[in-house]
Amino acid sequence: MKTKKEIYLKYLYLLGVFIIQSFQAGGQDTNFQQLQTQITRLEQKIKYLDTTIRCFERDSLAAPTRNDIENHRLQGLVITDIKRISLQIGGFVQADFIHDFMEMTNRDAFQTSSIVVQTDHHNNTEFSIRQSRLNFSAKGPTQFGDFFALLEFDLWGPNGTSNPRIRHAWINIGKWGFGQYWSNFTDNDTWPNLIDFWGPNAAIWKRQVQIRFTQPLNKHNVLAFSLEQPGSDVTFPVDSTSWTVRTLYPDFIGSYTLNWNDNNSHIKLSGLLHPISYETNTEKTQNIIAGAFNIAGNIRTFGNDALKFQASYGTGYARYNEDLSGMGYEAMPNPMNGYELESVMQYYFWIFYDHWWGKKFSSTIGWGHVGINREDYFAPATISYTNYGAVNFLWYPNKYFKTGIEFLYGNRKNHNGETGENFRIQYSAFVRL
Repeated sequence: MKTKKEIYLKYLYLLGVFIIQSFQAGGQDTNFQQLQTQITRLEQKIKYLDTTIRCFERDSLAAPTRNDIENHRLQGLVITDIKRISLQIGGFVQADFIHDFMEMTNRDAFQTSSIVVQTDHHNNTEFSIRQSRLNFSAKGPTQFGDFFALLEFDLWGPNGTSNPRIRHAWINIGKWGFGQYWSNFTDNDTWPNLIDFWGPNAAIWKRQVQIRFTQPLNKHNVLAFSLEQPGSDVTFPVDSTSWTVRTLYPDFIGSYTLNWNDNNSHIKLSGLLHPISYETNTEKTQNIIAGAFNIAGNIRTFGNDALKFQASYGTGYARYNEDLSGMGYEAMPNPMNGYELESVMQYYFWIFYDHWWGKKFSSTIGWGHVGINREDYFAPATISYTNYGAVNFLWYPNKYFKTGIEFLYGNRKNHNGETGENFRIQYSAFVRL
């Protein structure tokens, strides 16, 4: 790889050649066409060197943190740059080597809701490459404002497979965004620097198909509003085979972000209005209005250290939660009310601290809690709460590679008092493209 100094010297050499040839052509009008050809070739070389310098500047960065990865701050190799439109390809390969000391049904990620209650000490070892990703992106100016487009895949296929899965399919033009991306209810710029795929059990991490409008108020204040993919994650009565979820109304989300100090410190407040619609065996459509509030922050402390947190409270919003999504915890049937569905009150919070021991070593430590307000009509196996704790030590030997070990502990308690726990050790190796 050429040094930055060598690249700029090459620039000066080409500029000198161009000036000399321009003076020579000044006295020879017959060489004008030849000069035009040489100028065209010079422009092509300069574009090539622009790309080389971009790659050099990218290579000068350290291996990315989890926050860098999830926010696509390192897009990878520039494959073309025409008329200020940059097309890029990026991604990473990650191999995870996992050992559980107790039983857990999700063996590739530390999902505390999947801890088996009445725990047996059934050890298990899992090797996985499912976190690996590949993305394609484009960005540049338009008459409607800057645009950014992203298409990203990982290998987190269904049923434990390594089949490709779309994570993001998103385009942003000026103040408008369309497609599948992080929900506006999510603060995706608060990721603790963990190697576990799932992250804190209390996290609001959700990708949704949406239309979003973002309005910066000034340098430090931003408002955003979105209409997002409708859907509900509910539990029907046992004998309600003909009951179905309806998708009538989209979710509405508003958020406000306060940034300060120009160092990525921020706090984000967001509110969710979530209509839950379902149809009973009488073909009668029922509607429940659920909603929640979320506060999240990423606060830089000393050097590159950061305190990160998130707390939310509301009713019927479990599908936005990393731990409970897909488990039917947004609304449940109340037998004392004719088995009509009632939204479930719940709260989540987590706090983590990222610490850098130096340029090549970091650690992250923190805790998360998911709680569900208990009701008498809940089924015995309904989760009452889960906890998630993690601490790691990561090493960044060069600009492309990072590796490290992580220790995770989680527990789960059900409505009937049964409990389970698990302790996991995970070693991972990461190489960015």
